[in-house]
Amino acid sequence: MLLRWPPFIITLYCCLHSFTAAAQTRTAYLVHYAHIPAAAQLQASGLLRVVKPGWYYVQRVVKDSNIISIDSTSHHWKASQALLRACVQADSVTVLLGADSLAWPAKPVRTGIYSLRVASRQLDSLLALPPIRFADVYRKPVEEMIINTGDMRLNRIVLAWQSYPQWQGQGMVISFKESMFDTTDIDLLHKHIPAAEEASTTSEHATIMTTLAAGRGNSDITGKGVAPLAQLSNADYSTNLLPEPDAYYQGLHIGVQNHSYGTPSIENYYGLEARAFDAQAWSQDTLLHVFSSGNIGDSVATEGSYAGVKGYANLSGNFKQAKNVLVTGGTDADNNVPVLSSKGPAYDGRMKPDIVAYGQDGTSGAAALSSGVATLLQQAYATRYGHRPASALVKGLLINSATDIGPPGPDYSSGFGALHAARALQTLQDGHFREAQVSAGGSIALPLQIPAGTGALKVTLVWNDPPAEANAPQALVNDLDLQVITPESTSLLPWVPAGINAPATRRRDSLNNVEQVTLEPATAGTYSLVVNATHLHAGTQRFYLVYSFTPAQYFTWEYPLRSSKPEAATTLPLRWSSAGYNTGNISYSLDRGNTWKTLASGIPLAKDGYTWALPDTFCTAILKMESAAQVFLSDTFVVSPQPTLHVGFDCSDAGQLWWPTQPGADSYQLAVLDYDSLKTYIHTRDTALVIPGDGPSYFSLQAISPRGDTGLRSLTYNYHQQGLQCYIQSLNADSTAQGVLLQLQLGTVYHLKAIRWERLTSKGFITLQEEGIQDGLVYQFTDTTHLTGVVYYRVTLVTDGGKNYTSDEVAVNLLGTHDYWLFPNPAQEQFQFFSRTTEQVQLQLYNMSGQLVLQRNINMPQTTIPVSGLPAGIYVCAVFDHGRRTGTQKLVVLPH
Repeated sequence: MLLRWPPFIITLYCCLHSFTAAAQTRTAYLVHYAHIPAAAQLQASGLLRVVKPGWYYVQRVVKDSNIISIDSTSHHWKASQALLRACVQADSVTVLLGADSLAWPAKPVRTGIYSLRVASRQLDSLLALPPIRFADVYRKPVEEMIINTGDMRLNRIVLAWQSYPQWQGQGMVISFKESMFDTTDIDLLHKHIPAAEEASTTSEHATIMTTLAAGRGNSDITGKGVAPLAQLSNADYSTNLLPEPDAYYQGLHIGVQNHSYGTPSIENYYGLEARAFDAQAWSQDTLLHVFSSGNIGDSVATEGSYAGVKGYANLSGNFKQAKNVLVTGGTDADNNVPVLSSKGPAYDGRMKPDIVAYGQDGTSGAAALSSGVATLLQQAYATRYGHRPASALVKGLLINSATDIGPPGPDYSSGFGALHAARALQTLQDGHFREAQVSAGGSIALPLQIPAGTGALKVTLVWNDPPAEANAPQALVNDLDLQVITPESTSLLPWVPAGINAPATRRRDSLNNVEQVTLEPATAGTYSLVVNATHLHAGTQRFYLVYSFTPAQYFTWEYPLRSSKPEAATTLPLRWSSAGYNTGNISYSLDRGNTWKTLASGIPLAKDGYTWALPDTFCTAILKMESAAQVFLSDTFVVSPQPTLHVGFDCSDAGQLWWPTQPGADSYQLAVLDYDSLKTYIHTRDTALVIPGDGPSYFSLQAISPRGDTGLRSLTYNYHQQGLQCYIQSLNADSTAQGVLLQLQLGTVYHLKAIRWERLTSKGFITLQEEGIQDGLVYQFTDTTHLTGVVYYRVTLVTDGGKNYTSDEVAVNLLGTHDYWLFPNPAQEQFQFFSRTTEQVQLQLYNMSGQLVLQRNINMPQTTIPVSGLPAGIYVCAVFDHGRRTGTQKLVVLPH
């Protein structure tokens, strides 16, 4: 009986369905072929699963001399390889079973998915049960980012902000499935929407992801996310990797859920999670799930059709094999796909990833950027049409607007190209999409007028496909086909990669629910966008066509922009978009176009990427591109150093901020954090500001030029958390050959008159010396008195108003002629053992009866020794160096 099986330690998922009698008697064969058979033969054999090239589970055996062996005894075709490995490594597993009714207890996880603990040795018997379709092992998710290196320029997010400032995510909610983010982070204040599904622990990764997608930008410009006014929800991923119940998304009006995590290893199969995400997107068609492709691009698959293929087919998680989600890979700052970014194809040859975005140190950030742009598209659509868009349309807008960065056409490294936020929003704003539906065997032709002067045409077909069965050998259920008919009656088929690392060719696509046709050059006239329903499982299929056409010749600066404030004395990447121009010459002006200096000549314009070393100045700048007797000017933008705020003093009744004079600045503007955003606090020509004790805590600073141009904003920080003790930044005491050197660092000398250097004696603190305040912030004093033991010092600051501010005490250990010292002595709970050396010595503590009561090996100059467990009394402390006693001292332990 299954009820008697021992508890599991691994979670296994099985999909529950209603089963026919035929399904209950299905037999599977594991067939080994000498050579890889043709696809038609595998189809005729009823392919169930590809184990690896040459090894297949099939429903029936078609006679073939190519067959080496046949095994009909195993039901392992129902289990993932990860599960099979787990059962070898562990004594028990947890399974989820599917049937109309169960005769044993099982924990429901989702509709049709249950969890049950059984012994690993019973797996074969369990898989033999007719209702079970698939079984998988629970995996712990892995965050897919190393460090935060977000860049809003490469994927034209800054351009989208300037072009469409009305869309910032207002009224939108993004969910992040991972650990909880830090709700107290000043870039995420008042964004959190509580939910029962959220995680109980926070992580830096979650905070970075939410900041990239929706940060307010309070801390710094790098803290501004794609959709800065969007709200945030969290869903825990530690219990399972399935989507949340529909009610979670519907109740919070969530339009996008970000998944910046993966599994530790490759999962090349259509598992329970993949099916669940496809099913949810099919039924909740305005919800878009965005996944990172993974950070295991250097891993090699050991199972499936692409076993042994290096550098490809290494998505981290079967949920990324889903059809109706957006999978995003990563690029570096030059739009190159790093080795570690996981690549496609999917297990059945489908296109993965869909797009790529900036994520040089992990694809997590690439997914977060894509989630943010998807949110802006949802907001823009809802504003215009009064309801939220279908996720397939949003996916189509992102794919069709992407910049092709690899070999021409889609490829398994960069997908359909690099995210271009501004172009996606412009496509939506221009209404360049169509929605329709088609019946089985039907066909729809939609006319499209292309104007004269068009250089390139791009058309993308996208639809949300019904979920396939878990473990299906091919995921596509409804097969639609796109053709573009030109005015000359030429039929153009979609681009499909000819192989793993081969260029795309035009042919019918029978695998993907995303198809794309491009044409360059595109002649003017009426085109026909034809969608054929080659195979539908049932009913009708709704689909979306997204299209764009670009001029044959144009040049546009895309960064820097009018709103840009690049930091002086840094390198600035220049971004543009162009067609029809071969090379150009770049020059710049720092005096509003009166004079120009050459920056570079003969720059290829087909791809941007020139980097400018900015001057160290505060000024306005303009860029000029000259090509084929044409001149293209950029927006006028500000080049500015980033100012730094300093805390002068932080006392109970008042505080002071100060900052260095910035050359070229006429005045300064300070902003404070007010509820959830920065508000202007004061304009001043001074370089210091006194704040009342009950005033604001968070401040930032901007310089203003005589013309009124505002410079780059400083970092925003809470001045109470900068480590000052009123005026005192630090006080250190160090033993030197001349005595004890005291070093004092002040935040400011504002209203200070004198410093008193003080030492603790048996009569209390005494003044060693009083000196007047000078212009500097660093002061020193040497106490030449010969002392031993632990000595305490402090300073007292005297203001010109007669107030005294006393520092905390600092201690210095003066061993004198001693090699070792005990302090305090007498001791109650513990004492400090000070040593002149860091070589290992052994401390032994004896009571007055000569019994050894404590022994420690020590190799530190200062070590805490607890004595709370010893009775009160007198003890002898002996120190041994390599077995030789080098010191002895009495220790008094007081009553506890």
